[in-house]
Amino acid sequence: MEESKTSSSIADLELAIKKYLVLVARYKIILFILVVAIIYGYILYQISSLTNKTPSANDVQANTSPSSFIHINTTEAQKLTSLKNNSVNVQTLFSQARNNPFQD
Repeated sequence: MEESKTSSSIADLELAIKKYLVLVARYKIILFILVVAIIYGYILYQISSLTNKTPSANDVQANTSPSSFIHINTTEAQKLTSLKNNSVNVQTLFSQARNNPFQD
């Protein structure tokens, strides 16, 4: 008796699934367009909500870092200036860069 109930419920379930598959197959293009439109609308909603969002003061402060300065030893700076002064090619490069910084 128990087997007949389960077999009939399985048959009923298969029949219901087949009925819905036929319905889905009939309207598959409309369902596809509807799903794509829903996804597109959700993406547009998320974009518009994120573009209008302003960061909090804590977010701004956390992402800004104090400007760091490059520290050069005085001996290294003296070596660089002496190398620059001793080389004629480097002197012309520096003077050309000062006159026209956008030159190739």
